[in-house]
Amino acid sequence: MDVGAVRFGVPADWQVPMSGSCLMGTAAGVVLLPFLVDGATCSPAPVLPENQLTVTRADGSDPASAPDAKVGDLDAWQIPGTPIPTFRLAGGIEVGATGPDAIQVLATLTASGAHRALQAGPLLATTGWQTVTFDDVSMLVPPDWSPYDLANQDAKHGVMPDPGTCRYGWFATGTPRVLLGSSDIAVSCAMTLSLPTQPLDGAWIRDRAGADLTPIATSGQLRDLDVSVVQPDLPGDTTISPIIDVIVHSNTADVRISIGVGTDPSIARTILHSIHAADQPSIMSKSTISTTTSSTPPPASSTTVSNDTVDASTATTTA
Repeated sequence: MDVGAVRFGVPADWQVPMSGSCLMGTAAGVVLLPFLVDGATCSPAPVLPENQLTVTRADGSDPASAPDAKVGDLDAWQIPGTPIPTFRLAGGIEVGATGPDAIQVLATLTASGAHRALQAGPLLATTGWQTVTFDDVSMLVPPDWSPYDLANQDAKHGVMPDPGTCRYGWFATGTPRVLLGSSDIAVSCAMTLSLPTQPLDGAWIRDRAGADLTPIATSGQLRDLDVSVVQPDLPGDTTISPIIDVIVHSNTADVRISIGVGTDPSIARTILHSIHAADQPSIMSKSTISTTTSSTPPPASSTTVSNDTVDASTATTTA
């Protein structure tokens, strides 16, 4: 599962409910995200299982002192005086866990796929990839991805609302799609009690349309294009799905590209590096867009939460 800047694995019988009061049936454990404003309220409220992982927004700024703990492979500060093991990660993220599986789950924490995709890393061979163009911006996507024009849908065959209209994942669990344009279709959303934290591949390219996109993680050039990358440490209510948001600036209208990040971040990284002006050849090259994460090792007296015997087969995702 990916939540903002962090990725973690939990057993397959855990749930990520909209809030602590909403569970579907029974669950061996829950992932709670209380920082989200638009949480659902269900009644009667169930009794939560003992196994819990909470990811939320920390108060104040990161400490000036060096991290004194390690959670998974992330530097952290242990928060004293808390009823359960609780840690602050860089970027203002607080995580805590309780229950028999707490140590094993905390040990899986690592940087999310979206953050890894922005770091230096391998690019995939793009021979056979298809070029997708919107306005004057093009990009490459894998050959089996299905283009879907949101702006020109045939109601006889059903319609798809813009991602974020309903509280579903932005991209499909089957064959990934690349979405073009915007539909602005009003639909009645089926109720869902689970948050879409599963890493999934996909892409959506359209006009920025005045969207307030912050914070800007980095800006630079992709060949001849000026771009900005939006990468919050924790997602908002409409962008819970793991994505990278790229704004391509132009003299006419900015183009927004949302790239879904699946379990392999090299796919999203390759798409990011393939973005180019439509009138230019689609030659892959390393760009100046990059971000880095802290590699400061914890001091010798630090607390380390790790478990080398975690069975990856019991987790829904792996780092």
